[in-house]
Amino acid sequence: MTIAQISAEQNKDPIETLMDFVIADKASTENILFNQNEDDMRAGLKHRLVALCTDSSAEAEDGIFSKEKSHPRGWASTAQIPPRSTSATKNCFPSKEAVRKMTSLPASPRPSV
Repeated sequence: MTIAQISAEQNKDPIETLMDFVIADKASTENILFNQNEDDMRAGLKHRLVALCTDSSAEAEDGIFSKEKSHPRGWASTAQIPPRSTSATKNCFPSKEAVRKMTSLPASPRPSV
């Protein structure tokens, strides 16, 4: 959801909604981006040579290595891909293809074009 959508749902001013995010994460938010078109993403995802991955690692939640915060993508991106990409509204590819795009495709030495 965008800040505008969340604000409308909560009957708040968008600035107030944004400040709620800043307060909730103790000003650790670096940016909030909305820069991808869903139709363009689905078109790209359907191509057989497009793999799926996350671009963030999950950091430790306790101990000395927990001082760095993890990005949410490090914990949940790949788990969300099959259900989001295979629902009737998304209609990108079946779950089996989603698993292939996250495992054997990126592990392949060089996929054939």
